[in-house]
Amino acid sequence: MEIQEKVISIVSEAANVEIGSIKAETSFIDDLNLDSLDMVEMMMKMEEEFGDVNVNDNLFSGAFGALKSIKIELISNTEIRVETETDIEATPESSLETHQAYNRFMQAVTGFNAKQR
Repeated sequence: MEIQEKVISIVSEAANVEIGSIKAETSFIDDLNLDSLDMVEMMMKMEEEFGDVNVNDNLFSGAFGALKSIKIELISNTEIRVETETDIEATPESSLETHQAYNRFMQAVTGFNAKQR
């Protein structure tokens, strides 16, 4: 199962909605009516799947594969800021898998592929 599918599955379960109704642009609060307890439950499930994910207002941070850290800040409905730090000791295979997962995630979030971004 790809990362995007895992995330959508977790969100679907937390919001108690059909998987098909969740899109990249779906708002947790406005569209899914998640409250703070739902958000905490969802983040716990994300941590089980992906490791530590920290949320501070509009800033999500964590680590995955060859990324020592990834920080995603939601600036507005149309703008996000992403900061990454790569583990220079990661294997080429891990680096490639992480890069591919990152590109799938960014395309899901922004609607643009790597070349368009």
